[in-house]
Amino acid sequence: MSRAWEQACVVASRLVQSSHDVRLSMGVVEANGKRLASSSGLDETQTPLFLCASITKLLVSTAVMLLVERGELSLTDRVIRYVPEFKPHNKHVITIHHLLSHTSGLPDTLPDDKQLRADNAPISTFFEKTCRCELIFTPGSTARYASMSFVLLEEVVRRITGCSMREWLHRELLGPLRMTSTWLGFDSRSLERTSNVIRVDTTLQQVEPTGDWNSAYWYTLGAPWGGLISCTSDLLNYCEMILGDGVFRGQQIVSKQTVERMLGNRLSDYSEIDPKEVKHRGWGLGWRLNWVNHRTTFSDLLDADVAGHWGATGTLLWIDRQRGNAAVILSNQPVLDDYSSLVKLSNVLTIAAGDLSSR
Repeated sequence: MSRAWEQACVVASRLVQSSHDVRLSMGVVEANGKRLASSSGLDETQTPLFLCASITKLLVSTAVMLLVERGELSLTDRVIRYVPEFKPHNKHVITIHHLLSHTSGLPDTLPDDKQLRADNAPISTFFEKTCRCELIFTPGSTARYASMSFVLLEEVVRRITGCSMREWLHRELLGPLRMTSTWLGFDSRSLERTSNVIRVDTTLQQVEPTGDWNSAYWYTLGAPWGGLISCTSDLLNYCEMILGDGVFRGQQIVSKQTVERMLGNRLSDYSEIDPKEVKHRGWGLGWRLNWVNHRTTFSDLLDADVAGHWGATGTLLWIDRQRGNAAVILSNQPVLDDYSSLVKLSNVLTIAAGDLSSR
């Protein structure tokens, strides 16, 4: 065990000891499968499951890109080609590329998002309201985080494949990657696993804007923008595949070209976007680039071309393809206002991941 990994375990333990409610699991991996993983504050007799929040977008984007590889979809296709009812309020120009790169002009959440969650609204209601909503900027002119883009992506997948995103993801990605403890929302066959889910340490201030993450509604909704339930070992399998240019233990899951497109800075595909935004606040296809010198940086020690995603429930996944390693942090401490504690842990994991090659 390297000194950096030992230090990461110390930092994780310190974070858990800072509050009796903190639970945490973490790991690092290389393309060859070499990995380290540890947990703090958890009963390891059962696989601890975490609400991954927006890390969901990484896997959903990969599932969408499979349709591009197979000739079923083009990134330049307009969304209305598959979803004609999406046309109102000048949304007819929005493409699949816009949805994946957060350049569509759609809002992050709907104006009545809080009420929809309080009413236990199904995904179909979020979809219908997204079709009717107005844009907040001209598509392709800038990038603004838009969770509602992923509601449209699920519907596009449904209309092409006849499968829900939950079914498509399980069949085409989770199964081949042996992610046996991962679900896009529990279904009737997996509901007994709810007891393994680590409750998010929510406060009234956090529930107010986001709804209750610990509800049966959220466990089963399967939100394509943030409903993934998973564990560290499964997500390390996903990272291993991405680091392997789409190959997981001898099986080609996605192409190298898909990996490069998803994790590359796709804002550079738009001539209208401010070059400063392209350079310092980059987005891939469903993936975010590391925003250096920003409070939501993945790590102070990672380069700007490292790709990954935060999850508001207290999760982080990043992949450094240049150095050939990746890290996963799953916790139950929301990061809506303060990312600092997990950034500090990620800093140490950055070093520990680099030490894997020397073991």
